[in-house]
Amino acid sequence: MKYRVFDGQIVAMLTEGDDIHGCIGEICRRENVRMGAVLGIGAASRLKVGVWNFAKDAYDTLEKSGESMELTSLTGNICMSDGEVSAHLHATAVDASFTAFGGHLIEGTAGIVVELYIYPGQGEINRVPYRSWRFMELE
Repeated sequence: MKYRVFDGQIVAMLTEGDDIHGCIGEICRRENVRMGAVLGIGAASRLKVGVWNFAKDAYDTLEKSGESMELTSLTGNICMSDGEVSAHLHATAVDASFTAFGGHLIEGTAGIVVELYIYPGQGEINRVPYRSWRFMELE
């Protein structure tokens, strides 16, 4: 992973094997980003995405790995959760058969490259429990 800061905005390049959540968290800790937005595109070698199942109170998940996938869209926000930087990300990808899939990004590993743009906000926003669900809302 490498990144640069341009006029307060962060441009990052993740390379093969980099953990997407881990790299975003590391950049945010180094640059003291406590709230913001994330956009990205690139290639992934492993993705685990989920769709919330209200009846089960858990994610239904899909995991793909071992093939090159185009990460056609990665979007999300950065906030604080229990004193730690937390990236809430959603992803859409296309596999080798041109089948699109996506959802909440639970885990992701970069393929040859993932390009990220991080737009820090001013201040800090915290994620707190939302009512009776396991969801965390922004405070």
